[in-house]
Amino acid sequence: MGAWGNRSCDCDDVQDELDNRFNLQGAGAYNPYRLNDQLAKVKGDTYNPTLLVGVVVGVLEVSGVEVSAENLERALAEAKNAVKDKIYIATWKQKKDRVRCLRNEIRQFQRHIKRSQS
Repeated sequence: MGAWGNRSCDCDDVQDELDNRFNLQGAGAYNPYRLNDQLAKVKGDTYNPTLLVGVVVGVLEVSGVEVSAENLERALAEAKNAVKDKIYIATWKQKKDRVRCLRNEIRQFQRHIKRSQS
């Protein structure tokens, strides 16, 4: 996976997804017009079930672009599943740190969802 940290966005496949799907000609700016359409196409797999979680975290932290409530809900559901998945968590060297990061990401998604509803 090429992970260098415990956050969902701290791995090569998430960064590749961010660069390839959302980058505007390598300028480092995310395209807000197609972001949510592209996020709808991001799906986790057995290799990285939290790919969508990482991509949404990366988008929120890097771009400041609004993520749709639908995509936030999808990422929230994936993060909640991951935090309960003992087999997935067991693949991490720093298991407690990974769970802590996932819980922080869950709270982050919940804040953004709440903000989008008000």
